[in-house]
Amino acid sequence: MALCQTNLRHYVKKSKSPREILINLNQDLEKRIREDMFITLFLAIIDTNSNTITYTRAGHEPALLGKLKDGQYIIDRLHGSGMALGMVPSELFEEIIEDQTSSFNKGDMLVLYTDGVTESQNQSKEEFGLDRLCEKLLGATEKSPNSFNSSLMKSLEEFSSVSADRDDLTLLSVKRV
Repeated sequence: MALCQTNLRHYVKKSKSPREILINLNQDLEKRIREDMFITLFLAIIDTNSNTITYTRAGHEPALLGKLKDGQYIIDRLHGSGMALGMVPSELFEEIIEDQTSSFNKGDMLVLYTDGVTESQNQSKEEFGLDRLCEKLLGATEKSPNSFNSSLMKSLEEFSSVSADRDDLTLLSVKRV
């Protein structure tokens, strides 16, 4: 992971294309990562001049983009295509991964998360799931990213079984103001 972070910082400075960045990163990791390891990643570049977000996904959970329309969010699931870093040879990785672009206007909110959020389970082994996460985002039009994150974490704590083994939870929200 440390190697990934270092190289990612290097490549982000050299390119404005998430696809190109991840192709270069995968080439580096392919040589150095153990065969039984891989890294998932969602990489997005926000351009405030053109009101766009350009993204690509390397096997990570799809990001959510709440687009503000008439005071309400319409949720786009930013799936994209791509496999985890270090999982396949560079030639195959390059064939699959692609940049995608969406508008990112005032009031829109981008939510990035790990599977520990959607896979949190209650006592009945029911997962929190992507639909519940989308539902929480639908009600967040007036919330700041920090307030949304706090509210979501509280919902996860209330939903999840205290005794259940928990996966890592990572949550990042960005709102265009």
